[in-house]
Amino acid sequence: MSAQKGTTKRPEPKGYREISDRVKYHIGTTKSQSRLYHWLSLSLQWGIPLLSAVLTAFASGRVGSDLERMTFWMGGVITILTVANSTIHPSTRFEFAKKYANKFWDFQIDLILDMDKLAQEDDEVEKNEKINRLLQRKNKELCSLIEEFNQGPSPTPTAVTEPHRPR
Repeated sequence: MSAQKGTTKRPEPKGYREISDRVKYHIGTTKSQSRLYHWLSLSLQWGIPLLSAVLTAFASGRVGSDLERMTFWMGGVITILTVANSTIHPSTRFEFAKKYANKFWDFQIDLILDMDKLAQEDDEVEKNEKINRLLQRKNKELCSLIEEFNQGPSPTPTAVTEPHRPR
């Protein structure tokens, strides 16, 4: 048997794996959302003006019937992309996902450090009680963080600040 000196495999407390797995799941979710919205933000940020410039060049010159059709369809594509950009707000969603990815990573690191600190306790009964209290507290913190994350940025445009009041 070749066991490394100073390393002992401690059994994980009940509930630790579940909390850890939920954090890892949400870290993965925020990372994939961050990648998606970053790509979408850059694509729309550069694509709309470039397509608009090409469309303007075609529309301002004398073009044949084939180019007129292409100009018409490009105008439709630009309109759809502009509406998507205005509705989805990919740059806002990218920043939101990035912010919560960091929060979930911080939570995971704090959990690991807190568990390691409690592992140093000598009294097993006291250690188990402290671990149980820590896991209960961390579970509540994680639930709050997940709830906050799930609220997310509003998918609807936020330009209206006051409700409409008939006169």
